[in-house]
Amino acid sequence: MLEQFQKVCMQSEQNPWAIRILTEVEYLRRLYEESQRPVPELLQSAVAMLEENVTSQGTITKTDVLRIEEYLLPLQHEAKELTLYCVSHAHIDMNWMWGTPETVGIVIDTFRTMLKLLEEFPDFIYSQSQAETYRIIEKYAPSMLPEIRRRIQEGRWELTASTWVEPDKNMISAESMSRHILYTKRYLQGLFGIAPEDLEIDFEPDTFGHSANIPEILSQGGVRYYYFCRGRKEGPVKIFWWQASSGAKVLACEEPYWYSTVVKPNAVLMLPRFTQENHTKCGMMIYGVSDHGGGPTRKDLQRILDMQTWPLMPEIRFSSLRNYFKKLEEYGDAYPVLREDMNPLYTGCYTSQAKIKRANRVAEDRLYDAEALSVFGGQEGVTFGNFELAWRNTLFNQFHDILPGSNSADSRDQAMGLHQEAMSYIVGNSNLALFHLAERMKTNGLGESTNLSGTAIGAGVGEHILSSDVLASIPAQRESGFGSVSRGDGNLRAFVLTNTTSYVRDEVITVTVWDWPYSLRQTEVVDATGQSLSFSVQTEKAEYWWHTFAKLQVRARVPALGCTTIYVRYAPDMPLRALQQPDHGQRPDEPICLHSSFERKSITSQRRNRIVDEELILENDLVRAHFHSEDMSLVSLVDKKSGEELIHTPSALFRLITESDHYGKPSWRLGPYGKIEVLNHASVIRVREKNLDGPNPYVSYDFTFGDSSAHVTVSLTENSPVLRFSIQVLWREYAEKDVSTPLLQFYVPFSFSAKRYRYGIPGGAIDREEIGCDVPGNGYAAPVSENTSATLGLISDCKYGYRGNHNSLSLSLLRG
Repeated sequence: MLEQFQKVCMQSEQNPWAIRILTEVEYLRRLYEESQRPVPELLQSAVAMLEENVTSQGTITKTDVLRIEEYLLPLQHEAKELTLYCVSHAHIDMNWMWGTPETVGIVIDTFRTMLKLLEEFPDFIYSQSQAETYRIIEKYAPSMLPEIRRRIQEGRWELTASTWVEPDKNMISAESMSRHILYTKRYLQGLFGIAPEDLEIDFEPDTFGHSANIPEILSQGGVRYYYFCRGRKEGPVKIFWWQASSGAKVLACEEPYWYSTVVKPNAVLMLPRFTQENHTKCGMMIYGVSDHGGGPTRKDLQRILDMQTWPLMPEIRFSSLRNYFKKLEEYGDAYPVLREDMNPLYTGCYTSQAKIKRANRVAEDRLYDAEALSVFGGQEGVTFGNFELAWRNTLFNQFHDILPGSNSADSRDQAMGLHQEAMSYIVGNSNLALFHLAERMKTNGLGESTNLSGTAIGAGVGEHILSSDVLASIPAQRESGFGSVSRGDGNLRAFVLTNTTSYVRDEVITVTVWDWPYSLRQTEVVDATGQSLSFSVQTEKAEYWWHTFAKLQVRARVPALGCTTIYVRYAPDMPLRALQQPDHGQRPDEPICLHSSFERKSITSQRRNRIVDEELILENDLVRAHFHSEDMSLVSLVDKKSGEELIHTPSALFRLITESDHYGKPSWRLGPYGKIEVLNHASVIRVREKNLDGPNPYVSYDFTFGDSSAHVTVSLTENSPVLRFSIQVLWREYAEKDVSTPLLQFYVPFSFSAKRYRYGIPGGAIDREEIGCDVPGNGYAAPVSENTSATLGLISDCKYGYRGNHNSLSLSLLRG
C-alpha cells in the first residue's frame, strides 16, 4: 500500500482537494501502523481508487474526494481518536536585532491585529507570554487595555506569562527567577484582575537551555506547567514530569515541531507517532509568525476552520495552552519522570557581550544587598525608592537575546542604560539605609571626637560607590554601589560595617580615613568592645581635591545579617607603631620629633641598583602560592591543611585562542579551537608593584598582546584560601567574519584526576561529565577529585562560561 500511495502522491496534481484527501489517507495509514494495527482493506481500496483517478485523469477532483471520503466514513471514529490542539501565539523578541522603539511598535501592531482577529473569528483563542508586553501596552497604548481585559475575561486571550520576559535560564540567579514570578503575577493581577494562582504556565519557547533546579523554583512559585523548544537532546519523549533533586516537579512539554509555524494540513501527520511515544491521546500545534511579532494570520485561522470540516482528520480545536496541559494531566501517570539539566546549547552565549553579563551579576548581588540594608536601616518616616522598578530593569535585561549577548549594538546600549537606572535605585536606597543605620548606632563610648580642622566632614563622599582609579584600593575592589565614609572628625572616626549574608564574615577590609591629622604610628583601630584590631597601612598620605586620606587594611568580624562598628582613634599613650618604611638613619621605634605630628618621609632614590630574580610567593595559614618570577604562571599551589600539591604544571595562565568561525553565528557558537597562544610565555610580563611580606600580600603586573593590554593584581588576604585575580583588560581584538574569532581565556590545569566537574546553577549545584566545550556555571566550577582530599575551583564575579576537561578548568573571559 505504501508504494502505491507514494506513487499517487508523486503523480497527482497538488490541488487543494488532492492535498485534502491525501492528507486524510496518510493520517489514517499512520494511525493504524503506529498503533501496530493492521491497515483496513477499506483504506487499501481507497488508495487503489485514488491511483485509478490519477492514472485516468491525471488529477484528483472534488467529486473524487467527496466520493472516497464517503467510502471511508466507517473509519471516521478511529480518525477522531486523537485531538490536535491549535495554540496561537506571537513570539516577540525583546530588543533582539533592534532597539526599544521597534519593540514597542511590534507589540502594539501585533496586539492590534490579534484583537481584530478575535472579533472576526468567534472560536479563535490567542495566547501571549511576557509581562513586559502588557507593560508596553499600558505605557504606550493604554486605550487598548479595556479590550484586552474583556477578551481575557471571556477566556479568549490567554496570559501564558509567569516571567517578566522570556529570560535566559542558566545565567540568572534563583532570586531572579523568583522575582520574575513574583512581579509578573503581581503586575498582571493589578492590571487585569487575574488571580495569581491562575498564572501557572512558564512559556519559554526560545530560551537557550534549562538548568536543573527550575522545577523547584517554579513549583514554589505556583507554576505547574513548562513549555519549551530548545535544549534537550533529540528523542521521542516530549512530555514528562521534570523533577528537581528535592522532588518538586512540573509537567513539561517539549515542542515536537517548532514554536513558530504557519498552519498546514500536514500538521496532523505527527499525531499518531507522537501520541504513541508520549502515552497520550492529544498533541499540540503552536502557530503564529514569530521573533518580530505578528502572530497567526487570517489564512491560518481559515485553514483550521477548513480542516475541521474534513471528515477523516483528528479532532482539531482552537485552544489555550492551559487547556492542553489540563488534558495532558489526565494521562499523567503514564509520563516518565526526568531529572536532568537540559544543556548546553549555544556555548558562545556564556561569554558574548561581557558588559551585559557583568551588569547582570552586579545588579543581582547589589539588589539583594540593598534590600537587606533597607531592612537594617529602615525606620518610621523613611521612604525608599522603588525596588521593583530596579528589579524590572534587571529582569528585562535577562531576556534570552540580551543577557546571552546574541543581540545588536542598539540593544546592548539600551541594556546598559537600564542597568544604570537600576543601579541608581540601588545606590540611593543603600546610602539612605546606611545613613539611618549609622545615625542609630551609638559611637561615643570610646572617646569624644575633637574637631581640630573640620575638613574631614564631607570628604570622600561617594567613595566606593563606583570603581575609581584615584580612590580604588589595592588590590582593586569590585564595584559595590555603597558608600564608604566614616562618621566623626578630629581624633575619633567610626565605621559602621554591615553584613548582608547569612554567615559570619571574618575578613580583611579596607577603610579610608580622611584628613587624619595624627601620626599613623600613634593610631589605633578598635572594635565596639575596645579590643585592639591589627591593621596595616596600605596608603599613607595620598591627596585628593585638597584633602588627604590614608587607607588601612583591618581584619574585622561582622555577625550574620548584622552590623558592628570599628573605630580609628588617636592613641598618644600607646607604644609607637613601627614605621613601615623607616627613613635612613631612623630606628623603627624612634620617637616622633616634638615639633611635628608626621613621620619623616622615606627616601625614594635608589642607593644601589641590581636586578635579582626573586621568588614570588603569596602565603597565609591556609595556602601557599608560588609564581614563576619571569612569566607569573602559578607553579605551585599547596593546600596547607592537607599538605597536598594541587598544581604540577604551569597554571593560572592567560591564553589567546583563535576560534574557527566555520559554523558561523559566533555570538551563539563558540567555535573549535585553532591557534592557542599562552600569553604568560609569549608576552613580556612587567611586575609593577608587589608586597609579599605584609598580612595581605599581592603582586600587580601588566602585559600586552595583539592590540590589547591587561593589568592583573593577584592577592591573598588573611584567613582566606582564595587566590584572587583582579583583571582589567583593554580589549581590541576583533573577529574576522567567516574566518575566526579571538577568545581570551583563563586556564588552570591541576595535578589530580577528575572526570566530573561541579558547577553552580540557579539555586544549587550540578555535577557534569567532562566535556570539550563551554558549559554554563553560575558563579563557580570545580573538579570532583578522584584521588585527593583537597581540590580547587574557579570562582567568578561576572563570568559564566566554564570548561572542565583533561584535568583542567578554564574560564572564557572575553570574545571578539
